[in-house]
Amino acid sequence: LCDSISRTQTFTIVLLSFNLLFVSTGLYCIGLAIYHASSLIALEDVVFGVHTVLDGKRVALQDLINEKFGKMSRVKTGEASSNKYVAAELRMGKPDDSALGIVPLLGVDEAELYQGMAQGVSAIVNEFERAGTEDDLYCLSYVLHGKTGSDTRTFPNGTLDEGRPAGLTLSDFKQHQYARLAHLSDAHVLALRLYTTAAFKSLNRYLRTFNVPSRSSHVNCDEAETVKKKFPVTACFIDEGLRRLRVVEANIDRANANKSIDLWRGLNGVRSSDSFVMQGGTEFGVLSTTRSVEVALTYSLGHGDAAADEAMILKLRTDSFLQRGASLGFLSAFPAEDEWCYPPLTFLMPTGLRHKICAPSGTCFDVIEVVPILAA
Repeated sequence: LCDSISRTQTFTIVLLSFNLLFVSTGLYCIGLAIYHASSLIALEDVVFGVHTVLDGKRVALQDLINEKFGKMSRVKTGEASSNKYVAAELRMGKPDDSALGIVPLLGVDEAELYQGMAQGVSAIVNEFERAGTEDDLYCLSYVLHGKTGSDTRTFPNGTLDEGRPAGLTLSDFKQHQYARLAHLSDAHVLALRLYTTAAFKSLNRYLRTFNVPSRSSHVNCDEAETVKKKFPVTACFIDEGLRRLRVVEANIDRANANKSIDLWRGLNGVRSSDSFVMQGGTEFGVLSTTRSVEVALTYSLGHGDAAADEAMILKLRTDSFLQRGASLGFLSAFPAEDEWCYPPLTFLMPTGLRHKICAPSGTCFDVIEVVPILAA
């Protein structure tokens, strides 16, 4: 009788254990399903419905593209090799290029570079007079000697210093609170102001063309020799100035210094490469970004009334001021662009989030999220 009762109790305990296990497993599965469902909703919101903040409101990027760029005519990729809207594959450096530092990128002896930096403004002027284009020299004259409001020439993205108080000189920008906080010299301010003008094209062409082994396969030797030693001092002052200016957000905008902020970069006439999407890439030039997605979209379309059938947008995800470049709004020649710049050799690591958004005109935007990593 005792054995029978013992067996009955044992059976009951085992049965209860199985029931508890079944219930626990069911609750776990339900919880897991709820978790994954919420994750999928969040993922869908990011990947399949990219949003941005515009005038304090959350706006779907698809809706913004439809409204702002839906009526543009389209230029087919490959219609004409000379067309500036024709898409080519994005080319960037390898991850290890970011570790080299800027000096090997410049194509000059290190001692010669530091001698030039000791000369400051005069060295920058000499570089532009020796190697600058007509537009470069025009911008140099304006930034160095001109006053805001005195220039009426219209560039593709507007008029120089449009919207600023009239009469400001280079010295006034040097005395700005942000410039003083970052300990910027006249040479830093001059170099950074020049980069925000049309001179950026010559400066970035120099940085992207010469003296990095990973680029040897697609750099023409004659072109490399032509570009060699053009703007090393100017580039070094830009690199140093951008790094120093990060102190501004940490001290002036402390409320947002450690908040997540999305920056945007529009790339005109390029399409992403498989290697970049899988491994990321190093930007040899100065990396211009903006907090305004409208500005990035406009740049990706080339400031024109026609657009390529392919355009590329990089969404830079940053979690603190240490991952962000410097805001150049206070000294930019085009302050409305809300420009944030990263120094040369910034590495861009894709997060795996990617979305294709097409406008009614047929232009499709390839939106890729990346995390920026500044070179040492």
